[in-house]
Amino acid sequence: MRRSISEHLLSGLPETATARELLTALGERYLVPDMVESSVLLKKLTSMSYDNVGGVRDYILRMVSLQSKLKSLEIPIPDKFVILQALNSLPPNFSRIKTAFISQNESWTVNDLISKYMAEEEKLKREKSESDLLVSSSRSSFLKSKKHTKRFHSSASKNKGFKRHGHDQGSSKLSLRKMLNASIVKSRDI
Repeated sequence: MRRSISEHLLSGLPETATARELLTALGERYLVPDMVESSVLLKKLTSMSYDNVGGVRDYILRMVSLQSKLKSLEIPIPDKFVILQALNSLPPNFSRIKTAFISQNESWTVNDLISKYMAEEEKLKREKSESDLLVSSSRSSFLKSKKHTKRFHSSASKNKGFKRHGHDQGSSKLSLRKMLNASIVKSRDI
């Protein structure tokens, strides 16, 4: 067994030892103190921020996992701290939930928080997809009307007496912006 272990690991270990004694001595050298591990876990918990990878549920469950690891190291972290940390570290588009938590006098559990965030996350996804759909449909209808206008002007310009007035490149970009802004305002009103 000694032949399979690197020389730098064997230095300072007893020459005559059983395999169990040798492995125990090696394990003691690389033992991480609980205080170091607990300080690392505590720093992770307090510095976490939502990175939009995965869902809100996964994010909160990672916080709960850190809480349970700290609890096993005899550093109990109350659920209320985890809830407040989650509320403070999520992006501003979840501010409705934070406001609801502050305005209510009842206390929430971690499961309550997860269910409220899941509902809000689904609502935000639906609103985003609806607005994306609206913008893309208004843009495609605008582009179709622009093609029709181009065909009309190109066939009409073949006539010698026809002149184009007021259709320069700047005004078409301006009208596209107006149409997109109008469709966005309509979607907000709905």
